[in-house]
Amino acid sequence: MSTRNVSNKQVRDLQRVTHLVAALVLVLYVYLPLGSVPLLTTVLQFAVLPLLAATGMLMWQWTRLRKLLTTFLGSTPMPWQKHPAGSQGKR
Repeated sequence: MSTRNVSNKQVRDLQRVTHLVAALVLVLYVYLPLGSVPLLTTVLQFAVLPLLAATGMLMWQWTRLRKLLTTFLGSTPMPWQKHPAGSQGKR
C-alpha cells in the first residue's frame, strides 16, 4: 500500500482554496436575490457555513492541531510528515 506525502504548503493551499470558495458562495447568497431558493438556503446552512468555520479554525490552529495529533498518535506517520528514504516500501 502506498501513501502519498502531502507537504504543509499543499495542505495550506487546499484549506485556503476551500475557504475562499465557500466564502464566495456565502457572498453570492448575501448580495444576490437568492434567498427565496430553499435548496440553496439548506445547502448554505448545513454545508457552506460549517465548512467556512472548519477551514477557518484549521488555518488558525493548524500548528497546535498537528502537535496534538502527533502527541496522541505517537510514531504513526502523518500525511504531512517526511518519510526517511527507503521507508515507504517497495514499488
